[in-house]
Parts: sequence; C-alpha cells; structure tokens
Amino acid sequence: MRKIFNFNTKWAFTKDAETVPSVMPQKWYWVNLPHTWNDIDGQDGGNDLYRGTSYYAKELEKIDLPKADKYFLELQGANSSATVYVNNKKLASHDGGYSTWRVDITDVLEDKNLFVVEVDNSANDRVYPQNADFTFYGGLYRDVNIIAVNNSHFDLEYYGTPGIKVTPEVVSEHAKVDVEVFVKNAKENQKLVYTIKDREGNVVAQRETTASQKEAIFEIENVHLWHGSLG
Repeated sequence: MRKIFNFNTKWAFTKDAETVPSVMPQKWYWVNLPHTWNDIDGQDGGNDLYRGTSYYAKELEKIDLPKADKYFLELQGANSSATVYVNNKKLASHDGGYSTWRVDITDVLEDKNLFVVEVDNSANDRVYPQNADFTFYGGLYRDVNIIAVNNSHFDLEYYGTPGIKVTPEVVSEHAKVDVEVFVKNAKENQKLVYTIKDREGNVVAQRETTASQKEAIFEIENVHLWHGSLG
C-alpha cells in the first residue's frame, strides 16, 4: 500500500553557497516548505528580484520512513529548474516549475541521509515562459514528500502522474468512463479492483481485473452532472 511521508519541515536554506554540500550545513537559514526566496523582493517594487541558484538541505534517518520496497522523492513544484542530490549523489534534474516530478531514491538510501535540492529560477532557454506579467518566484513552493510503495505499484515515474488515467465521456444522460492504469512490476496473481462512488460515497460501479489488464470501461446510466454553480 502506498504511504506518503511529508518532507516539508526544517530544511536548511541558502542563496550564498557555490557548491553542493556533502555534509549538513550548520550556518544556513531554517525554513519550512512551501518556500520561496522572493517573498519580499518579488513584491517590494525595488527592482531587486533575485533570480539565481539557491540550495535546500535536510537530513533524514531511514528508520523514520515507513517500511517499503521502494521509495520516491516527490517534488510538487520547484521553480523553475532543480537538481536532486542524495548522499552527495546526483540523481535527477527537472526543468519546469509548475509540474510534479519524482525521483527513485531506493538504491541510494543509507541509515542516515543528506538530501540537497539545487533550485534555479534564473533566465534560461529551457523553461517557458521567460517574460510575463507575473513574478518568477524561485523555490520549493509546493509540498515535498517521500512516497513508500511495494515493489508492485502504480507507476510513479509516468510523467509525474499517479499512474492512473481517467477519461469520462457524457452522452445524453449517461456516462462512459475509461480508466487506464500504468503498473510497475505486476505479479501474475495480482488483481486490480476499480470502484466508482457518488458524492455520498455510494458505490455506483465496480470491476475486478487481472493486473495485466491495463484498462477498464464503465457505462453509468442517469448520471447527475456537475453544472459548475451552487445555485
């Protein structure tokens, strides 16, 4: 079963480091996430907005994590380019500050671990847009989590999604719901159970398939449509 370990509290932060630290820094500032380094200069009108590289660092003992087969670091928003290091090993880089991405950290975890995230919001030719009528806030401005899963799991590296794709289609008063799943390391005897509930929690459709069957289609009659208003 998937377990989510929130990783937001007590990160060390600096805009002044020149290299990725190999030990936990002692003289950086303590911050909690979500965080941006442009909270003041991004709105003070002083034309002093800092766009550059900053660093976040945090220690974690593996014993504090839920027991699992695999672990993924999840960054829900790092603006605008970021690189992840665990125990001084560079694991992954990502361009784009408005999307979730994950890094498999299973094989690099030790009893005690140092996480460092290098984040850069400077102007570049890789991330769009570069000119707009809003501030390009730099930082880890959404949640950071560690996701613990079994060896068989919905694919957490599939474009930052939950590994489940739902496509609804309404025809007259009925609905067709196409559910596609992306599973890693599925076993032959495993099954997938799909359940659709209404807003009161009542089950309106359910289906069970083998783990190798990656799609299920539901036909639901007399659906109540959401019209986008409370009136």
